Amino acid sequence: MPNHHIRLDIPSLVKFFVFPLLLVLCIWIVQWFWLIGLRKYRTLDLGTFSKVVSGALNVDILLHGSSRAQHHFDARVISRLTSKSTYNLGLDGTAIDLQAALFSTYLRHNRKPEYLVLSLDIFTLDKAFDENIYHPGQYVAYLDQPEIFYALKQRCAEWSLYKFCPFVGICRFPSPLTPGNEQLRYEATRGLFKRELPETLVNGFSPVHQKWTSEFNEYKKQHPNGIAYKIRPQNTATLCSILTQCQQLNIQCIFVYSPEYSESQILTINRNEIFNYYRKLATEFSIPFWDYSDTDMSRNKENFYNSQHMNAEGAVRFSEDVATRLLTISRRKPQN
Repeated sequence: MPNHHIRLDIPSLVKFFVFPLLLVLCIWIVQWFWLIGLRKYRTLDLGTFSKVVSGALNVDILLHGSSRAQHHFDARVISRLTSKSTYNLGLDGTAIDLQAALFSTYLRHNRKPEYLVLSLDIFTLDKAFDENIYHPGQYVAYLDQPEIFYALKQRCAEWSLYKFCPFVGICRFPSPLTPGNEQLRYEATRGLFKRELPETLVNGFSPVHQKWTSEFNEYKKQHPNGIAYKIRPQNTATLCSILTQCQQLNIQCIFVYSPEYSESQILTINRNEIFNYYRKLATEFSIPFWDYSDTDMSRNKENFYNSQHMNAEGAVRFSEDVATRLLTISRRKPQN
């Protein structure tokens, strides 16, 4: 009878099973340390995410929106004049769906604010919920936050991969903090060793010390016949969800359209339609709408570095006016 023996090829087993397992283990360990590094960041925009999720804010006045919020609302000025703690949650390039997600995440980890000052843009209702996300790297370490993950997943299914394996996102995305080719993995390593970049934000506010530039002239050349912005149903629904949330939690929400250089306003063809919708929504939810479009601040170039964004000096003037209005509302508010 032939003697059949099963021969185990140990080197092959090592090659096909042990090495891949070791590789996965190494990736998991590196990923774990990188996430720690990103979550330890306490400066710049990554620091804002960290402060929100760690429950370190708990402010009375929360300022929120996109770049015009981050560069226009000087939280120091508002806090000093109102005697209320204030933080600017605005982030560059953040569309309304991610603004809503960040606000809900804030409420999950911090006590509710008395006031939500929501900065509106001319394109707030126009942004498409597509996969083009400004600075996607800032979200990778916070995909365990359900509202943030859901908003990103609605835009692109790939975010499920980044949640399951953040290593991929950390390797793929550039740093949200530095221009050029700096990668998010370097930011994660820097945060791990407490070598984070120096802080340039003041309670979330980003002052820009710059005079008027030539950007507006280029913008006019690009849009000689003006430009129209859409009012997309998904954006109006998201904005309404923020207002409903505030209503349910007894948070006083305030719409603010901060100063926009006056000459640029005529380039928006359907500007009246957009502002009529904002006014309609403010009326429906019984909230103030402070529109600074037709103010002296909007007519003075010295307050701006481009048509949409105020410089640090203009932001101080604007924030002083906002603080004065907040004080007026506060005095009228019934005391519990």
